[in-house]
Amino acid sequence: EFPVAHLCVIEKSIREMREMYSFGLKSAVFNYKYKDPLEVRRLESLNLPPCEEEVFPELNELLGTVDTPSPNYPYSKNYISENLFFTHHLLYGTIFSIIGRWSQFSDSLLCDVHMKGITLPCELDAFKNRQSTTVSKASERLQDDWSVNTTATILNDLDDHFNFYEDDAERYRNSRMCRFFRMINLIMSYQLRTLILQSITAYTEFLVQYRVDLPDDYHEEDDFLEEEPSDKAERERKLAFLAAKEEKKLELQAAAAAEAATSDDKSKSKKKQAPDATAGDEEAEKPEVVNTNQNDVCLIRLSLEIDEDKEQRGFNKKILKMCSEVNGNQPLFVIKLISNSDAVIYDPLLEEVEDAVKSVYEGFFNETQDILGVGDKLFPLLNLRPFELASVSRSELPVDLIHQLMTDNKKGPRQLLALYESFEYLLKIDIEMFIEEFEATNPTLQDYEGQFDQLQVDIERIQNRSLNEISFEMIKVECYDIKHSLIRKTQDIALALEQSLAKQARNRCKHCSEEYSQTYEAIQAPVETPEELHRLKLEADKVPLKVDKLKQVFATVTDANLLLAKHNFAVDDADFVLYWETYGWPKKVQQVLEDSEFKYKENRHRFINQLREDTEELTREVQELQTQVEKCSRWSAENQLEEYFVQVQKLRSQIDECGEKMHKYNNREDLFNMPNTPWHLKELKASFEPYEQLWTIVNHVSSKFELWNMRPFENLQPDEVETNVLQWGKTLQQLTRKLKDEGPLQIATKFYEQVKAFQPLLPLIHALRHPGLQAKHWREIAAMVGKQERDLKPAEQDKFTLRHLTTNFDLLSHLSKIEEVSDRAEKQHKLDKQLADMKAEWTHVQYQLEPHGETFVLKEVDDIQAKLDDHIVKTQTMLGSQHAKDIKDQVERWEKRLLLLQSIQDEWLKCQQSWAYLDPIFSASDIQKALPGAYQSFSKVDKVWGEVMDSTKKNPSVLIKAEDEDLLRRFQKANGLLEEILKKLYDFLETKRMAFPRFYFISNDALLEILSESQEPTRVQKYLSKCFEGVKELRFRENLDIDMMMSPEGEKVTFHKSLNPSDCNNQVELWLSKVEDTMQESIREHLRLSIDDYIAKTTKGNEREGRVKWILQWPGQVVLAISCLYWTRETEEALITDGNAGLHKYAVRCDEQKQDLVNCVRGKLSRVERATIQALLVIEVHNQVITNEIRDKGVSEVSTFDWQAQLRYY
Repeated sequence: EFPVAHLCVIEKSIREMREMYSFGLKSAVFNYKYKDPLEVRRLESLNLPPCEEEVFPELNELLGTVDTPSPNYPYSKNYISENLFFTHHLLYGTIFSIIGRWSQFSDSLLCDVHMKGITLPCELDAFKNRQSTTVSKASERLQDDWSVNTTATILNDLDDHFNFYEDDAERYRNSRMCRFFRMINLIMSYQLRTLILQSITAYTEFLVQYRVDLPDDYHEEDDFLEEEPSDKAERERKLAFLAAKEEKKLELQAAAAAEAATSDDKSKSKKKQAPDATAGDEEAEKPEVVNTNQNDVCLIRLSLEIDEDKEQRGFNKKILKMCSEVNGNQPLFVIKLISNSDAVIYDPLLEEVEDAVKSVYEGFFNETQDILGVGDKLFPLLNLRPFELASVSRSELPVDLIHQLMTDNKKGPRQLLALYESFEYLLKIDIEMFIEEFEATNPTLQDYEGQFDQLQVDIERIQNRSLNEISFEMIKVECYDIKHSLIRKTQDIALALEQSLAKQARNRCKHCSEEYSQTYEAIQAPVETPEELHRLKLEADKVPLKVDKLKQVFATVTDANLLLAKHNFAVDDADFVLYWETYGWPKKVQQVLEDSEFKYKENRHRFINQLREDTEELTREVQELQTQVEKCSRWSAENQLEEYFVQVQKLRSQIDECGEKMHKYNNREDLFNMPNTPWHLKELKASFEPYEQLWTIVNHVSSKFELWNMRPFENLQPDEVETNVLQWGKTLQQLTRKLKDEGPLQIATKFYEQVKAFQPLLPLIHALRHPGLQAKHWREIAAMVGKQERDLKPAEQDKFTLRHLTTNFDLLSHLSKIEEVSDRAEKQHKLDKQLADMKAEWTHVQYQLEPHGETFVLKEVDDIQAKLDDHIVKTQTMLGSQHAKDIKDQVERWEKRLLLLQSIQDEWLKCQQSWAYLDPIFSASDIQKALPGAYQSFSKVDKVWGEVMDSTKKNPSVLIKAEDEDLLRRFQKANGLLEEILKKLYDFLETKRMAFPRFYFISNDALLEILSESQEPTRVQKYLSKCFEGVKELRFRENLDIDMMMSPEGEKVTFHKSLNPSDCNNQVELWLSKVEDTMQESIREHLRLSIDDYIAKTTKGNEREGRVKWILQWPGQVVLAISCLYWTRETEEALITDGNAGLHKYAVRCDEQKQDLVNCVRGKLSRVERATIQALLVIEVHNQVITNEIRDKGVSEVSTFDWQAQLRYY
């Protein structure tokens, strides 16, 4: 028994032993777990001292007894008093002062969970501002008060005991000062960690208030609807409407085809009898064309197309009830459902709400990561690294809880959004284009009425779609804006359709009015000729049918106005007046039609009498002409040739006039059903024709022969002479055979002989009138006849005539030689002309320039190059001709000029191509800095280019450039520099590709664009898919941090750590290499985390459902890899456990897993989820085939070759 006085000591000792036992047990557990490398990595942020290795004695040194140290209480007490800072008489006051000061902060939070002064639900910005302000103020307070005052307390209390001017770092690290400051920083880390943890706990509890609570017996499949009930009924109504419309169209098409087949012959006969009238009928029928266009523009069809394209994820009965009934929820946020261009969206977006909720957690870390411990600033002479206070790891956040909470809270708003997405087709409609396309289908009144009905139904559905304010657990949604926007757009479409219908009615009414007016004017028109009387009769006969058709068209106008009145659309006053004017037209037309019948009979009698008088007069005129034609056969006096010619021309005019009258009178006789009067004018023309030809040719021969012999020879046109002489001779020869009367026959024979005598002169005229004959050729011809050139070709023009040549010289005997000289002159002349033409063509040829930055470049040089190539070939051909001796020097100089131009242009275009390629490259400052030498060389070329183009702009003539040999040398030198620049540039690109080999996948131009915009890292986005297959883009934050990669299908994979291009000085090849490493590390991290998640989801609850959820949650690449890994693992476990019997069991499991995927594919999936499951399904079918094969082969061990030969995953 102990004395009562010692009881307090005993109780204190027992309490100390219990604490020591607890501490020892915890220390042992910690030391054991701290041996795990994963645990060491997790606790790195705490800056714990390294764990001391335990030293165990060698067993062979133990001799059967164990030496124990003898207790030395005074030594131990003294050691503890000097090394245990909490009991040290100099330090414990400072320590407890620091601990006590923390009481000012221990009850505070880094977030505001009370939201005082803010009415809930609140705007998202108000929530973000409140939380941001709270955490910022708390952070400032911790930095400015807690951390600074802690440093000041240590400095004030221990300045006399610690050497704060220690300058030996090694001595400091081995001193108690170092251990003391480490202890203080651990205390501060614990205090800060406690604050962050309690903030996380408080904020999480605050959010949990807004969780979605479901009853214990709730089953989601029982509460699931594939489609909202009213949407289903509306869709069935729309499909029934379209089916009925399609059936009606087919009936109309069949009826139209049958009618067209039966009336085809009638239509053709009508067109032949009265084409004008038929055209009018077709025009009148035009507004009544039936719309049978299968691709008609229909609001119902558009809405169904939108529904087909939209991903349907189904609806929840509970959520639909919340959308239609008021509830007692008190949400945190309020957002609006609005329209953005052509889509229904939230403002702010649900993703922004989720980011705002999660950003509060992120704020805890961001605002506390800069709070530093003490020690580094107290020792100014030591270069100590600032002590970063250990914070909370992000892995300690309740990620799953928050993710599930936000996922559940987004379901309601998302399904509400889906309710209004059914009306997105209204927002997507461009009203002007819709009306234009709708009118192009020639819609009927029923089409308009169908559109109006659909719009009215949509307005009612929008109004009743949901409450104006829906309160979900966390989010309150206001639907005022979206309802107003959709209804306003619907009303705008309806108004546009009403205006379109009014315009159609106006056009049809106007058409009817114009047709009535034209008919009215036509049957009242005055009649001056029988033809006009006949047309009036035809018009009057068509009026009844035409009026009936116009009445049918006007009936559609009336129906349209009634429909517009039904929808309270007021037509214009002008349309109103036009309608009633058109309404009165049929009565007016009928009155005029009755009067026209009497007028027709009166005019018909008058025109018949007039026609009889005209035919008798024409008969007398024809008889008179017959008498005059008979007189022509007796003409034979050569001294009256001119008079005969005049009389013949007069007779021709009279005969033609009688022919016109005959045609007109015969047509009128047909109109009045009278027999045609025969006038035999055709026979009269046949008997008159030979005499007309004779006296016309005789007149021409007499006048032309005299003219050709006496006019200056150089004015003679050889082709004209030859054509006339040959034609006259041919005609006169035929007349000598036709004419029987002696006088005309003698005249024809005589003039035929004259023409025949003139024909041998034609070759001579051609040879001597060639434009290529020059003085040397005339001298050669004169020598043939033994005369001088001046005798053959006098200087006086009036003496140099055809008569002079034929009378004074015997040129016909030398005709063959003269033709040879003429032919040679012709070829020489062609060469001269060809050379002159080439020079003339280049006179106006100029270089076309187009602006390029501050200078110019050549454009459209293809025509110049083609012309240049053609002329070089022509010039070289001329040099090879034997007739070019006289102009050889000129041709050679011209060839040299063209070849110089060819060289200049080749070098010019070569320089332009390289310069234009390099100019934008060296405009970038990054390229200038990377290749300074090449940039200097390019600057020289650029200067030359600018000077040449400025000169060309002032004088763009191509011929001027063809004489500048210095220009050729300048371009050749510039091209040499450009080749060197390109080589340096390609070498530079090669170094970049060696630094980041994936650059080999993209072109030089693309790589240069990336390098020239290195200060804009986002410019690399469009080339990422070429560098990384399957990666479309990276996500850049506002500060250009990269934290995510996205695939073309929309799959997103978050990086395990963010990186910023500025960390690599924006050198694209370096930060892209880091991106590649981060991609690999992130995928490894996702693989590791997904394995844990796979185990968690498949071991809790239903394994198959958990596996499907796991597949839909993780990225596709991760799902495929881990699935293959588990297939290998589970196959081998089945072999190890039960041998071949295990494979039989596992094959059944594989089939079940495959069936789960098949069922999932048949359901509602996103694009990314569907792609993942389809790929996984292919792999799992293959794995199942392998499993069945090795099962059937009797494989029972892992080491069996049939299993080892398969592709396995570990």
